[in-house]
Formats: sequence, C-alpha cells, structure tokens
Amino acid sequence: MADSQHLAKLRSGVRVWNAWRTGVSAILPDLKGADLSGMDLSGATLSGADLSGADLVGATLRKAELQAATLIGADLSGADFSEANLRNATLSRADLNGADLSKADLADAHLNDANLIGATLKKADLHRASLIRADLSGADLSSANLIEADLRDSELSYCSLVMANLAKATLSGARIDYANLLGWKIQGVTCTHIVRGDTREIVHFRPNEFEKKYLQNCQLFEIMLEVQFSELAYFVGLFIAKSINKKLGSLVVQLKTLDAISENHTKFVFVSFDPKFVARTKDVLNTVLRGEINRLLAGTERPSLLFPRQVMMYVPNGLDEEGTSLASDSRVPKADAIRGERIVTHYSIFLKRLQQAIQTIVFSVLSKP
Repeated sequence: MADSQHLAKLRSGVRVWNAWRTGVSAILPDLKGADLSGMDLSGATLSGADLSGADLVGATLRKAELQAATLIGADLSGADFSEANLRNATLSRADLNGADLSKADLADAHLNDANLIGATLKKADLHRASLIRADLSGADLSSANLIEADLRDSELSYCSLVMANLAKATLSGARIDYANLLGWKIQGVTCTHIVRGDTREIVHFRPNEFEKKYLQNCQLFEIMLEVQFSELAYFVGLFIAKSINKKLGSLVVQLKTLDAISENHTKFVFVSFDPKFVARTKDVLNTVLRGEINRLLAGTERPSLLFPRQVMMYVPNGLDEEGTSLASDSRVPKADAIRGERIVTHYSIFLKRLQQAIQTIVFSVLSKP
C-alpha cells in the first residue's frame, strides 16, 4: 500500500514532487500499488522509489529518473519511458506490453519474466541487463546495447535485433524464430542451445558454433509473385521460408518484408544467413520457384484473411497437426484472441493445404541439380 503523503505529493505535480525530493533525498518514496495510470510524470525524480504493483498504464515518464527503482509486477503497458533512467531498476514480472523504452538507460536492470511484447527498445542501453525468461516477442531492439545481457530462455521471436550489439551476451535457451537479425553483433556470445517452433525443439550448439552460424554475412533476395498484398501473401512468404529451412535442415532463410507492387503483385524480400545459398539458387528461385508458386496461386481460391495486425505476430510458424490455440496464449489480448482463434480455426484446413503445396514445390525445386 502506497504511503498516502508520498502519493499526494506526487499527484501535486512533477515540479512540486522534484522540489520535495531534493529536500528529503534520504527518503525512498513508497508508491506500492499506486494508481498512476495516464499521468504525465515526465522528468520526475523517482530514483529508489518502490512502485511494486503500481498501475502506470499509459503513463508518460519520458526522461524520468528511476535509477534503482523497484517496479516488480507493475503494470507499465503502453507507458512512455523514452530516454528515462532505469539503470539498476528492478522490473521483474512487470507488464511492459507496448511500452516505449527507446533510448532508455536500462543498464544492470532486472527484467526477469517481464512482458515486453511489442515494446520499443530502439537504441536502449541494456548493458548487463538481466532478461531471463522475458517475453520480447515483436519488440523493437534495433541498435540496442545488449552487451553482456542475460537473455537465457527469453522469447525473441518476431523481434527486431537489427544492428543490436549482443557481444558477450548469454542466449542459451532463447527462441529467435523469425527475428530480424540483420547486422546484429554477437561476438563472444554464450549459447549452448536455442528452442525453435511451437514444439520448442531444442537445437544444441558446440562452443562458438552459434556465433559462427549466425554471424555470417546476411544477404537479401527478392521474389515477385502474383498475389495481392494481404495476410494471404504473408502466409505464402512464411511458408516459402519455412519450407526452404525444412528442406535444408536449418534456419537459412527468413521472410523480411512484403511490398505491394501493384494491385495483384507483391514483392517478397527474404534474408539469407548463408550467402552460398543465395548464389546457388537465386536464378532458380526467381524463375522456376516463382513460376510454380504463381501457377499454384492462380488455381487456388483465395479466402479473405482479415487478421487484426496485433494478432498476426502470434500466428504460429505454420500449423501443426493439432491446430493452434491463440486463446490459451497469455500474450494475446482476449478480444484479439477470440477473433484470431475463429479465423485460424475457419481457415486451418486451407492454410495446411497451402503450406503442404508450397512445401512440395520448394522441395522439388531445391532437389533439382
């Protein structure tokens, strides 16, 4: 329970609060469980404050001082912490879903078991931060400093790690399915294994093997297909990448982006972690594979897949024999889960058949000399 005097002082405004903190610097504010949702606390001095279990949903704390603050289990979803000082703060089990932490200082911070789904951490400083079991699905970590960060058993699927620095970080047990890894730095990283797919298949690595595999020069390649820019196009690209990886037995290709070229043409941009694969197959992919996929799509009845954008990142990498369950995934908002569940169930047979057809084509094309 928050100290009523401390809470009243904070609600008097940032200027009054900061002046009070200057005069009583030895007092550590007790704001446990406080309802601060939607408040503008930009520039507030909250260093050392106890905000455990507090409600800061949608609050603005831009450039706030939160060094060594305690925010265990706090609801910080949608909050703005851009350029805030959270050095050595404790945010274990905090809900930071969709929060803005761009350029924030999170060095030595504790974010174990935190929910950072869809959060923005662009250019954030996470040097030596602990993110064990943190869920960073769909988060933007581009150009972030993750040197010596502990990301054991973390969820990094669909996140952006473009130009992020993970030198000497620990990634053992992490899941990086379809993360954007372009230009990431992983020199000296520790990774004994990663988990892959919805079945959480364990892929083991020998010492330095992970670094060698994922530090290869990435190359982009494009395929133009006769399909309208839509969720259906997304699945086509996803199934192409998944089929290539399955054929080659390892993660070689990821779908990067889709671009609408015309009403019925979409450009698929893939990133390959194996330059030799691109050199060897580029012409085949742009001729034989392109032609076969276009013929498949021309003869396929195309249902309208209207997924909410926030649900798309939770759709599994292909559909397994048991189907999928978005509703059982705690990361998905309930309303989106219900709608997404209905759509996935309705189109699961269609998508499975499409995936199998694309896989057959990819396997055939890549088997040719």
